[in-house]
Amino acid sequence: PVAEYVIAAILALGKRLREADEYLRTGGGWEPKNRFLGIEAAGRTLGLIGFGAIGREVARRASLGIGMRVIAHDPGKPAEVFRAHQAEGVSLDELLHTADFVSLHVPLRPATRHLVGAPELRRMKRSAFLINTARGGVVDEAALVAALSTGEISGAAIDVFDPEPPAVDNPLFGLPNALVTPHLAGLTEEGMARLCTAIAVQTLGALRGQRPDHLVNPDAWPPRRPLPAGR
Repeated sequence: PVAEYVIAAILALGKRLREADEYLRTGGGWEPKNRFLGIEAAGRTLGLIGFGAIGREVARRASLGIGMRVIAHDPGKPAEVFRAHQAEGVSLDELLHTADFVSLHVPLRPATRHLVGAPELRRMKRSAFLINTARGGVVDEAALVAALSTGEISGAAIDVFDPEPPAVDNPLFGLPNALVTPHLAGLTEEGMARLCTAIAVQTLGALRGQRPDHLVNPDAWPPRRPLPAGR
C-alpha cells in the first residue's frame, strides 16, 4: 500500500490535482484551465532514497507500470540489487540533481535525521517534487516549507511529520503546492487484513518455539520461559 501511495502521489503532483480541486471548489471558475498545466509521469525520472522492500516495489510499479526511469541511492546495496529491480544505483548528489520526483524510503536514525534539508533541496530541480512516506524527521520541515514557498522545488507530498500529530497551524497546510495526509500511506483494507494475519501467524509460531521472521529485538529470543510441552 505504501508503494501504491507513492505512485498516486506522483500522478497527483504531476497533474496538480490538489491545486485544481481547491481552485474549482472555491469558485475559481472554469477558464483558463491551462493555469494547471501538468506533466506526464511516463519518461520522467524517479529517484528513490533507500531501496528496501518498499523502495523496490515502488521501482517495479513506476518502471513497468508507468514507464518511468528509476534511479536509487542506498549505500548498503550492491549494483546488482538495483538492476534486478528495474533501477540504477547512483550517488545521492546525482539523484538530487537528476530526479523529477524524489521519494524517501529510509528509517529514522541519527544518520538520517534531516537527511533532506536546505542544501539537498537546493540541489533538486526547481521543477522537481519531493515525496515523504518514511518518517517526518528525515526531512527538515522548516527548510521544506521555505523551498515550497519560494519555488525552489515545485511541490511535495507529505504523509509523515515531526512531531506527530502535527500542529493544526503547520505551515505546510497552507501551501497550495503541498499535498498533506495524516500518516495513512500504509492503511488500506487489504493491507490491514494482511497485517492482522501476519501478526497472528507470527504469534502462533513464537508460541510454538519458532523464531519470528521479523524480530525487532534479537535479545528477546530465545524466550526465557518457553511454554510447557503440549501447550
